[in-house]
Amino acid sequence: MSTRNRLLVVLAVSAAALVAPGCAVADPSADQTAIISADYPAYDSVKSLASAADLIVEVSLGESSSEVLLPQYEGDDPALNPYAGTKETPDPSEGAVPITVFEATVLDVYRGDVKTEDVIKVMQPGGLSNGVDYVVEGVTRLQSGATVLLFLGTYADSPASVLGGDVGAFIVEGEGFVSIAGDGLVVSKADLSSY
Repeated sequence: MSTRNRLLVVLAVSAAALVAPGCAVADPSADQTAIISADYPAYDSVKSLASAADLIVEVSLGESSSEVLLPQYEGDDPALNPYAGTKETPDPSEGAVPITVFEATVLDVYRGDVKTEDVIKVMQPGGLSNGVDYVVEGVTRLQSGATVLLFLGTYADSPASVLGGDVGAFIVEGEGFVSIAGDGLVVSKADLSSY
C-alpha cells in the first residue's frame, strides 16, 4: 500500500454536505461550502502524539495552495483498496481529497531529519476546489503567517500531514505550546526534548 493510500484511509472522508452560496462560506472566493467528516486516530497525551510523529518542528507557515490528494489504488486488501479483487478500473478523481498545502520554514527541530531554515511542505485536509470551500468538521484551519509547533506524519509521495486533524498543531503560549484543537494538550519547550 502506498503511503498516500494510508493517509487517505486515515482521513476516512465521508460524503460532503453542501451549504447554499452565501451561507457560512469560510473562503470568500468560494461559491459554496462543503463540510467533510473525517475520522482521525485519537491522541490523549502529548506523549502518544509524539510517539506517532515522524517529525516534530516549530515552523512559520508561509504561502498556501489548494491541491487535491488522489488515491493510488494498489494492493489486495479491500479495507485499503475498495477495488481489490474486482475487474473494475478505478477513477482516482472519485476518491480525491481537497487539501491545503503550506510552505513552512523550520524554526526549531525537536525530531526528524530536517534543519533550521529548511522549507517543508505541510498539508491539512480541506480547502478550495472548483469554487467549493471544503471545511473539515471540528478541525481548526492553519493560517499563513502563524508560528506553530507541528507533530507530523511524513510520506514519500505527499506533503507531511498534521497528526490528528488539528490535535498535532500547537500555538505558542508563554514558555510552551497549546494544541489548537482545544483538547487541553499542552507541552513546554523543555519537555519536547524528552520525546
